[in-house]
Amino acid sequence: MPFFLIVPVWLFFVLLGLVLLIFPGYRRLGLYAILISTVSTLTSVLISTAVLYFGFRIGTHVPGRWFGVAVIGGYLLAIGFGIVLGAIIGFFFTRRLANRLSW
Repeated sequence: MPFFLIVPVWLFFVLLGLVLLIFPGYRRLGLYAILISTVSTLTSVLISTAVLYFGFRIGTHVPGRWFGVAVIGGYLLAIGFGIVLGAIIGFFFTRRLANRLSW
């Protein structure tokens, strides 16, 4: 459900980054906007999907009805954690790439 909000925000930053790539003075900022938002979104999707997949696999062996609620809570936390982790990874990756491109 939260990805209905994440994908439009990601598309906005990708389009903003593409526009910024046109202007020579803002190319580095455009590269940051595109790559940080993309890596952040992908990391969020991968981590939250892994929590759902492995959470319910483990949950079949744990008695109690509370486990489903715990997995959904973990899913929502994984989305936020994936966004932050992806932004950090994307920042350092983009910084290295921008230095290589001499932007």
